[in-house]
Amino acid sequence: MDGENEWYPNQTRRHTELIKKSIYFVGMSISGDEEAARNGPSLMPGCYAEAWEVIRPIMEACAAKVPNPVEGSLEESCTGYLGPTGAGNVKMVHNGIVYWDMQLIASLE
Repeated sequence: MDGENEWYPNQTRRHTELIKKSIYFVGMSISGDEEAARNGPSLMPGCYAEAWEVIRPIMEACAAKVPNPVEGSLEESCTGYLGPTGAGNVKMVHNGIVYWDMQLIASLE
C-alpha cells in the first residue's frame, strides 16, 4: 500500500509490475491536517475491487467519520473505492488547486 499521494503514472507502473507477481497494489491519497491527526484523515484508495474488499474494514476504521447527510445520526467514513489505480493523483490535483488559490490571494494583497 502506497499512501504518499503519488503521481498516477508511478502508481500505474507499480500496479502493473506487482500484479504480474499476484500482488495487489493499493495507491492511496491521504488528506488531513491537525484535525486528521486526532480524528482520522480522508483516505482515497485506488486498487482492484477484490483488494478493496479486503482492506475496506481497515480503511473505514482509520478514516475520519462524518454524519450521513441522508440518515442524519449515522456516521460514514471518509473513504471509498476510487477505481483500479492512480488514486494518488487525486490529492496532487487538489494540492495544485489549493496552492494556486493561495498564491492568487497573496498576490491581491
